[in-house]
Amino acid sequence: SDRARENALIDTVEELTKKIIKSRAFYKELEEYVNMSCQNVMMRLRMEVKLPDEESYRQACYHFAGFSVYSISILMNETKNKIYKRRDRIRKRIEELRPDSMDLFIRELSK
Repeated sequence: SDRARENALIDTVEELTKKIIKSRAFYKELEEYVNMSCQNVMMRLRMEVKLPDEESYRQACYHFAGFSVYSISILMNETKNKIYKRRDRIRKRIEELRPDSMDLFIRELSK
């Protein structure tokens, strides 16, 4: 039936998403791409800003890559509300430290 096919598709997409989330190679490649495309923004963020955890860096990378909050919530398997809150904490941390690259970080994070 159509419903069974739809459920099978949803299950397959969820399984693939989990594999992507867990794939260090996928994330490493994405971070390298973001660095090449955005003036080494991730490398500079990691060097200049002490964020509380790896999830914060990962989420920042997703924002810099242009993913929407909805997409990030799927990739990180978290609610949109949690993604918004973490993004606000990341911005606040960047603004507190005022690194040389702050304008770049805020501009890229606001996309």
